[in-house]
Amino acid sequence: MIDLKNAKKIGSGKTRNCYQHPNESDKCIKILKEHMVDDINHREYKYYRHLNKKRITFRHIPKCYGFVKTTLGQGLVFDLIAGSNTVVLEDYLRREDSDKNSTEELLSELEQYLFENAISFIDSGLRNLVLSNNKLFIIDGLVPPKKTIFPIYGYIAPLTRWRTRKSLKAARVQINRIFQAKNLPSP
Repeated sequence: MIDLKNAKKIGSGKTRNCYQHPNESDKCIKILKEHMVDDINHREYKYYRHLNKKRITFRHIPKCYGFVKTTLGQGLVFDLIAGSNTVVLEDYLRREDSDKNSTEELLSELEQYLFENAISFIDSGLRNLVLSNNKLFIIDGLVPPKKTIFPIYGYIAPLTRWRTRKSLKAARVQINRIFQAKNLPSP
């Protein structure tokens, strides 16, 4: 059993908390929040097994290593996308040195990867994307937070691409709003 009592909490979303693995610093563990009835971890693990069977490369998403028992309950282990050059996309976009054109290039590269591999991207929140070493990674949001007709989106390539395109369009709208707000004159 992995003790998470003193583990570094590196993120928190609607359904899960994420901790740096105390024994393997290059991995993280996603734990369901106490109030969650639906188990997104099992759906995400099932989807990652599907991706493994397709033999995709994990160029823009972390690898999933399966379940572990922790002091906070069962957790799902992933590669940790971190380092001195890693920043949540939303935080990067708000910085003065962020660039709209390079951001669009990075997003287009991610989009091409998702389409080539028919990987679903459901939750377009900009906190689900991190920029690391000049590459975008999706760290969350491949499966919806609640049970839906996701299996259709996740397993049928044309629908996967349609849903991913829709999510990326929403992400681009958020990105454009941030850049527009940065370019407004000061009051």
